[in-house]
Amino acid sequence: EVVRHLEAAEQPVQLASQRLGIETHLVIAGESAQATLDAIPEDTEAIYIGPFFKWSDDEMQILVDGINAQDLPSYAGGGVKWVERGALATMETEEDEIRRMRRAAIFVQRIYSRSRLSNGRCSSSTWRPPKRSGPGHALRSWPKRE
Repeated sequence: EVVRHLEAAEQPVQLASQRLGIETHLVIAGESAQATLDAIPEDTEAIYIGPFFKWSDDEMQILVDGINAQDLPSYAGGGVKWVERGALATMETEEDEIRRMRRAAIFVQRIYSRSRLSNGRCSSSTWRPPKRSGPGHALRSWPKRE
């Protein structure tokens, strides 16, 4: 199911790339790094490494080493750890990764808070947001609207 959605998402990327005179191919990570490396077309000139969730660190290292052995420039959307493994570039910094994790934690907290409201632990008719006061409130309300 996921693969079908990835292939559908490839079509807009291909159309946008064609406008720039670039041909793209989606290579879905196989069971191993070697299987994935074998699936890369021979005429490939560069690689974008997308997110990986199912491989060990050792397997991801094999992938990067294999890409580098073919002298292919690689861009990793997954952050600094890929560059530390040997990918050529990324646009994410360590601060971006921390910010993304904080954002995920806030989303989890919001989901948890909503579930508490809906399961009877806290009635939405009696729950009120805390009153805002002190210097933090002044910062959150800046600039004042007239």
